[in-house]
Amino acid sequence: MERYLDVCGNSAAGVFDVCIIGGGISGSAIAYTLSLLGYKVALFEKGDFGGGTTAATTKMIHGGARYLKTLEFRLVRESLRERRILCDIAPNFVYPKPVFLTTSDYPKSNKGLIRAGMICYDLLSYDKGWTRDKSKKIPWHNFLPAEAVLAAEPAIRDENLTGAFVYEDCFNIFPERLNLAFLKSALKNGARIANYAEVFDFLYSSGRRAVSGVKVFDRISRQSFLIRSRLTINCAGPWADAVLGLISGQEEKPALTRSEGVHIITRPICRKNMIGFFPRGGRHFFIIPFRGHSLIGTTDRPYSGHPDNYRVSAEGIDELLSLVNRHVKEPIGWPDIKYAYGGLRPLAGENGADTYNASRSHEICDAARDGLDGLITVLGGKYTTSRNLAERVAGVVAKKLGVYPWRSASDKLYLSGCEITDMELFMSKLHALYDGDFSRETVEYLGRNYGTEAKEVFRLTEDDPSLREVLNVDGEIMAEVVYAVKFEMARTLSDIILRRTGIGALGKPDRRTLVKVASTAAIELDWKADNIIDELDRASRIYELPAIIKKE
Repeated sequence: MERYLDVCGNSAAGVFDVCIIGGGISGSAIAYTLSLLGYKVALFEKGDFGGGTTAATTKMIHGGARYLKTLEFRLVRESLRERRILCDIAPNFVYPKPVFLTTSDYPKSNKGLIRAGMICYDLLSYDKGWTRDKSKKIPWHNFLPAEAVLAAEPAIRDENLTGAFVYEDCFNIFPERLNLAFLKSALKNGARIANYAEVFDFLYSSGRRAVSGVKVFDRISRQSFLIRSRLTINCAGPWADAVLGLISGQEEKPALTRSEGVHIITRPICRKNMIGFFPRGGRHFFIIPFRGHSLIGTTDRPYSGHPDNYRVSAEGIDELLSLVNRHVKEPIGWPDIKYAYGGLRPLAGENGADTYNASRSHEICDAARDGLDGLITVLGGKYTTSRNLAERVAGVVAKKLGVYPWRSASDKLYLSGCEITDMELFMSKLHALYDGDFSRETVEYLGRNYGTEAKEVFRLTEDDPSLREVLNVDGEIMAEVVYAVKFEMARTLSDIILRRTGIGALGKPDRRTLVKVASTAAIELDWKADNIIDELDRASRIYELPAIIKKE
């Protein structure tokens, strides 16, 4: 992956068709779709790709059964269709997994309501069997009585439990790497991208009645660049209103509605099934098996501060602990938390304090309605529906730039590194090739998280056997660190351990591992001793839990 600001010189030459602000899943999918259609695309992300809301998901690719309660049938149908498409175009990342949706008779039975929702969910996902890879077909739901539920998942509290509806939704094993796959695909189609590239102002034309590009500050080289484009798309997620605030001569825009979603990684609670709890009158949450631990989420609390100042709140963590402990036999507490992460959801429309029931649909806003041409802002949306959102944005772009047709083949083409027709056959062949030299865990991890690029990671160890060093129980190896820097635009230790590899996804790695990873990255990035110390300190701070109501 070539970082555009490293190669374009002091001033970018030419004019792009579209400049995208934001490298989360929405911006990345839009960059990919527009590049497929032949547009000349540039994308700039002020932090790391997928480092905001994209990194703060429950790791599910799902239809959103809870939105049936608010009668958002169109959103659920769209999400279920996109779930199937992502299984097709990113088969190494997206896998169907069973979900136990528990039912209870306290304070009043919710079984009938959930049954109706499950029937509707199945009907809306009528195409769930039309997958390329037959192993990804999703069956219809069924119901298990309480005895069978407890036999399969004995950690669930049995008081008032009447059973569980069992259905399948999809799990995204690494949302940040799937985001990266969209970006790599855009690069293959000629897009130019850069992380740590902050848009700090707009360029104007036609007497300041049109946006004609952006001013970008490179946070690595400390240089500024003028990037000209026919159209600019503000896809900054929770920062979208801050980007609009850059517009000269206009009053500050109303603040975007944002909600906080907190997740925690804990000791293992469930066995192999995702467990969903939808208490009547309460907020739903999931306990999900994840790499030998449990992933628990999420909360939905209004957030009114600036997104730059967001940190995981102790209140959010306590809310999760309280929810979980009502439904499991062995309570969990702060000492059981290995890692807590969170993010802000940008919500379209006027939602007030009720962010939980707010729609996850999106809005595409053309600033021309307010007298400023050349600027589009994308608000809201879900990770699952990002590809289809990109298609809709492409329709708006085509109309504004006068280019037709505007529908791409993004629903049919494999993403970069995901060109796999049969996932289990692919893994079988990979094991046959590498099990003699690497542990089965290493081959399994690299095959699923790197797809067809896994062989390139293994190849790095041929010239430098030290890169075979195993870094955790999942079999991750040091070669991934070098690959992240050389080929995936990782620029910080946090980029490497959280968004290119899973070394830091289950909690803070031990000091020895962090130092080894930082020292290996330092060779590629020319870090000095002081740089290594700074990177270690910044990475360590990520794992600090909020202390204001922490209980030991």
